[in-house]
Amino acid sequence: MPSAYAALTLKPLLPQPGVCGGIGMDISNRIVAGTDTHITDFPWMALLFATNDGEEYRQTCGGSLIHERWILTAGHCALSPDGSQLFLKARLGEWNTSTAPDCQEFKTERICAPQHIDINVDRIIVHEQYVGQLDPNYANDIALLRLNRVVSFSEFVLPICLPVANFNDEYAYADYAMDIAGWGNTERIRFGGSPVKRRAELNVVSLASCRQIHPKVMSGQLGAGGSTSSGTCHGDSGGPLMMQDPIGSEKSAYYLAGIVSVGTVSCNNHGQPMLFTRVEYYIPWVISTIGANS
Repeated sequence: MPSAYAALTLKPLLPQPGVCGGIGMDISNRIVAGTDTHITDFPWMALLFATNDGEEYRQTCGGSLIHERWILTAGHCALSPDGSQLFLKARLGEWNTSTAPDCQEFKTERICAPQHIDINVDRIIVHEQYVGQLDPNYANDIALLRLNRVVSFSEFVLPICLPVANFNDEYAYADYAMDIAGWGNTERIRFGGSPVKRRAELNVVSLASCRQIHPKVMSGQLGAGGSTSSGTCHGDSGGPLMMQDPIGSEKSAYYLAGIVSVGTVSCNNHGQPMLFTRVEYYIPWVISTIGANS
């Protein structure tokens, strides 16, 4: 693993391993059926709902809880396509969108989660250099959402860890296998989705290799997938690309390596790596933004 992930330098502001990242979570041995997740997997995942009139909400994107009041998502998830005002709420502790509360049956046990929680977003902060559709590459596709109240952490609601900052043009985890998860929805495309949170594994490609297919990829972006048919149809636009550090350790924690961006979402992406916002590149922005708005 990249040594940068061995320690977290954001101690004063953000949760650390032991609180974030689900220490010891081993999803490799508990995939229930194909790509379905265990009911306690990825407890930082958020479902985002949007409305323009403050009344009728629609499910739009995913996001990741990184703090008791903050969710990290894609910039395009936080803006209305027509420029009108957007109101957001986040759902945490969700697993099966068709049931409430959620329960999962096993041969010898039945696990039930508490009722999911819906929380209004009271502050939307999109990266100041994100210009949306004016940039076909969707550079700087990142946003922070402040919840209107603090959430309590539990087995079903936990933050994911963030990596330390890295501005190098080439990231150090090319060829690493990472996880993507979600309910299969994006802002613009509906894959029919799944009511149950699902996951898939993607291999990260080097920035140099990614640029052979996407020549204008920026240093703040990351390419993954394309070697198999698995794609972001298993995830949500704005949702997480996740890595474990250290791999295979009982004390490993999940880190947020990427955010599902837009424009490359496809279930038929063989040979075409998908683009993600590269989180480590934006850590200073995340820290300063949260610090100035908490």
